[in-house]
Formats: sequence, structure tokens, C-alpha cells
Amino acid sequence: MNKVLKINEEKGLFAAVPQQPASGKIQYYVEITDSKGITALLKKDPVIIRFKGDVPGYILLPHILLMFIAMLFSTLAGL
Repeated sequence: MNKVLKINEEKGLFAAVPQQPASGKIQYYVEITDSKGITALLKKDPVIIRFKGDVPGYILLPHILLMFIAMLFSTLAGL
């Protein structure tokens, strides 16, 4: 994420998220510490990140073909 936003440790906020398995889930909130104390953001409604793995080609190709065939039949039925 830091590479996408072009933020580094010297000029912005950052966090390291460990690699997760497919269908893994992380819930987190943000705590900011400064001279006034600790401020918690999103503590009542935390952010949820879900990790999805790659879909194998032998599953993806038949799925796409069946979607096109189903759209063809639905178009024919509509006509």
C-alpha cells in the first residue's frame, strides 16, 4: 500500500500487514499517539480486509464459457 500511495516512513503514516492465507481476514483500527495522548479511530466499527487467492485456470475458463453460453440462451429466449 505504501508503494501505491507513495508514502514512506519519513513523511506519512504506515503499517505493515503480514501476509495472510487465501480467505483470511484482518480487522483493525487506528491509534494515533501524540503529545496530547492516544486517539483511537474506527474502534467501534473496525476496517475489515479480506484476502483472496488466485483462481486456477481450469476453474476460471469453464466458468467464463458457461456465463457466455447462459447469456446466449437468455438472449435467444428473450427474442
